[in-house]
Amino acid sequence: MYNKARVLWLKGRTAVAFFCAALMLTAFPASAVRVVIVPGMGAVSVDHVFWYSSLKQRLNTDFPGINVVLRNMPDPFMAPASTWLPFLEDTLRVGPDTIVVGHSSGALAAMRYAETHRVAGLILVAAYSNDLGNSHEARSGYFDTPWDWAAIRANAGFIIQLGSRDDLLVPFAAQQEAADALGSTFYRFDDKGHFLSTSQPELVDIVEAKLGELAKGN
Repeated sequence: MYNKARVLWLKGRTAVAFFCAALMLTAFPASAVRVVIVPGMGAVSVDHVFWYSSLKQRLNTDFPGINVVLRNMPDPFMAPASTWLPFLEDTLRVGPDTIVVGHSSGALAAMRYAETHRVAGLILVAAYSNDLGNSHEARSGYFDTPWDWAAIRANAGFIIQLGSRDDLLVPFAAQQEAADALGSTFYRFDDKGHFLSTSQPELVDIVEAKLGELAKGN
């Protein structure tokens, strides 16, 4: 059964495709924006799992000149804040020109990073607000201090979330709680689980629509 997010996606898909095709006639200003994809915990080889590589390839095809960054993260099984946040700053160079697409633990890293750094925007997939009563999550460091939701909102040019009610790893209530605190644009689905499929066309269209807006603004 389609929910509101799916209906809106279907209605907008043709318009997004047309707009992206028009933008391809001229090169996107290479210095205008970057996209950094931050994977979830346990993603050892990011070029071969889930949707990360397919999103990168699609963006590189549809938006020539865009710098899309996808890297293996240090200590991927623990995904510790103490390691990942410096990696975002020092290695991935996330800054005011960067849209961060974060998945699961990668979304947590993006949120914590935005508490103290300006970013062009956040696109958060299966983000959540607490450690879910999981000792592994509790040790990650992302929940050691209360979230500074106001700082995240102030430092991010925009905040978009995608969540699914049938996610078996992250309860939907924890995703909704994060969305409420962030004031994000929240796309809710019924059949995406934890967004582990290699094909995520709705996510691609959402990212490309935002890139299109930014390109038009430039």
